[in-house]
Amino acid sequence: MPEPLTHFTRFFVPQVRIRPLAACAVALILATLFPATPQQLAGQSINDQAPARVVAPPAPQLDINRATLAQLVRVHGITQSYAQRIIDGRPYSNKGQLKTKGIIPPQVYQTAKDHLVAHRIK
Repeated sequence: MPEPLTHFTRFFVPQVRIRPLAACAVALILATLFPATPQQLAGQSINDQAPARVVAPPAPQLDINRATLAQLVRVHGITQSYAQRIIDGRPYSNKGQLKTKGIIPPQVYQTAKDHLVAHRIK
């Protein structure tokens, strides 16, 4: 009768018996040399985190009640003729009056409104 299979596995896979105290010492040394990072404890790596958001500073706004012709022309969409019409229609209580009074077309107002503001004149 053939020998049991366990004798065959012992020949190819040696069994290493480590003493329990030695195993604990090795585990303790490895834990102190390679401590777990907060990402490993949470189960994520640094690459799994969302990238930091970079927020651009707000664009400076130009007061339509005090701006010069040269300053108004620098605003995207405002031509020299529109700038002169803005100056001639002063004072404004809000920037929406540029559109409601027909000073500039609605399409131009949509592109320029984020760069304009109407402060009260004292």
